[in-house]
Amino acid sequence: MDQVSQAGGLYEVADYGIRFWYQNPLKATNITTQPHPGFKTDWQPIWTTLMTQATGTSEIVETVHNNRFGFIAELSQMGAQIKPFDPKPTDPEKFYNFNLADDRPEYIHAVKVTGPTQLMPVNTQVKDIRFGATLVLAALMAQGKSVLDNVELIARGYENLDIRLKRLGADITRQE
Repeated sequence: MDQVSQAGGLYEVADYGIRFWYQNPLKATNITTQPHPGFKTDWQPIWTTLMTQATGTSEIVETVHNNRFGFIAELSQMGAQIKPFDPKPTDPEKFYNFNLADDRPEYIHAVKVTGPTQLMPVNTQVKDIRFGATLVLAALMAQGKSVLDNVELIARGYENLDIRLKRLGADITRQE
């Protein structure tokens, strides 16, 4: 949880889980995903979205999977200031935790996120579990109504996310 503290966030661990919040403006924070016990790759899309609200420029580097930034087009469409970059490690074989033979030139391995940015609503399709959770978070940050289709993918990894977020005060309507 070092990154949460570095960004100016606070957290508490209790019987119900972990509660996160912040009192002062969030600060840009660099992260690099790593296998356990490092920064989890599953947290990377949500962290990238959070950094759209932080002051300054954050660098987020993905080393566990070779193609984990599929959501940045939608965040950019929402107004996020995100620029892909290649981190150019000196020893890619040791730096990356995926098979470099499976990598492709079009895959993004790192982004720079500059904030804070007021996100705008979007109408789009959920493409996978993490993509969906990321868009839900971004839609909650946005001013206005977002419409996300194919949300059943989110339920595979985040059971009753809409109900749980409503309990926290989110304005979410699920249409069948």
